[in-house]
Amino acid sequence: ASSADYSSSFNGEWKLTDSWVFDSTLVFERVDKTITRPEYEEVFIIEGSSMKHEVRTEIGMCANGIFYLDSASFGSSSRNVEITLYGGYMVESAFEYSAKYKVQDQTENGFSLQLKSVLMNEEKSVLE
Repeated sequence: ASSADYSSSFNGEWKLTDSWVFDSTLVFERVDKTITRPEYEEVFIIEGSSMKHEVRTEIGMCANGIFYLDSASFGSSSRNVEITLYGGYMVESAFEYSAKYKVQDQTENGFSLQLKSVLMNEEKSVLE
C-alpha cells in the first residue's frame, strides 16, 4: 500500500482506551456512531495529518483543569507515527509535546502505538 493509503487508514473518530496521550502505549478504538448516548467523553478526530480533540459531554460550571488542544498533527509512514500536540489544561498549564511511535497493531476498528522517542515535552504554568 502506498503511504497515502496507509495515512488515510487512520482517518476517523477515535477514543483512547486504557491510556492517555502521554502514556508509552496508546490504544485507540474507533467511535461507534450507532450509540446515541455514548459512554465516552472525549474523542480524537484524525483527518490526514490533522488531529483534533473534542469533549462531547457537558463540562459544567468550572472548566479549570480540562484538557484541550490548540493544534495537533498526526503523521504516519511505514508503521511509524509522529504525534505533535500543542494545548494545555484550562487555567492551569500549557504544553508542547511531540513523540514518535511504532504501530503495534492496526485493524479497521482500532490501533495501538508504542512510544519510540519523545521529541519535545515542555509544560509551563499559566501563572508564570
